[in-house]
Amino acid sequence: MVGIGAGYDLSVSTFSPDGRVFQVEYATKAVDSAPTAIAVVFSDGIVFAADSLACGTQDDSPYANVLQAKPAWRVFAIDEQIGAVVAGLLPDAKCVIKRAQEECKSFFKEYGTKPPVRIIAERIALFVHAYTLYWHVRPFGVSILLAGINNNTHELYCIESNGACYKYGGMAIGKGKHIAKTEIEKLNLKEKTCKESLKDICYIISQCRDESSLKTSDIQMAWICTDSNYTYQIIPQDLINLAKNQSTQN
Repeated sequence: MVGIGAGYDLSVSTFSPDGRVFQVEYATKAVDSAPTAIAVVFSDGIVFAADSLACGTQDDSPYANVLQAKPAWRVFAIDEQIGAVVAGLLPDAKCVIKRAQEECKSFFKEYGTKPPVRIIAERIALFVHAYTLYWHVRPFGVSILLAGINNNTHELYCIESNGACYKYGGMAIGKGKHIAKTEIEKLNLKEKTCKESLKDICYIISQCRDESSLKTSDIQMAWICTDSNYTYQIIPQDLINLAKNQSTQN
């Protein structure tokens, strides 16, 4: 019996007879098996959150002096007023994030002003899409939620591994995206502030976890809002801990 790819998955530049590009589908599966990441636009700004799995060993392990437990950081600053959260292969994500940072610097150097979020999102989408066109490269196994503030408006874009780019008010990627999207739709995004919604974000992330990751996971969070003076800022750990405690009480 011939396999499902039947040779059509050997190159990203080859379509199967039924119009599928298997390499792009495989990249999407890499994203869908990654820990959940979400970004939501609230009344006064944007919150980024990612379920973070610890890499290495815990302190009580006999190997703790060899390899320390350390979270793989998946929330990034793109510019002063633009941030991103990723799901998928981290090395791929860092490559795309670096490109986004360079695009911001290039835009400022050429035009003397901060770039609109839409422009950066579209440029990164084109960059990601280019890696689905040529046989000698492979698609990026990552999706990115890129958001920021431009002219007093809050914008959020999802850039998928195939190069598609869409604008959202709240979005989730990763293995818990369906659960997270359902929970995000229940929130009153236009009335709630970022600080008020931290407990809701923590609750959503916790609902997307499986039993195997409950003890080895943490939540990484950042925001761009009034509390951060409308610049990208990692949320202080004490606020995250408070939000996590409040989310378990509801």
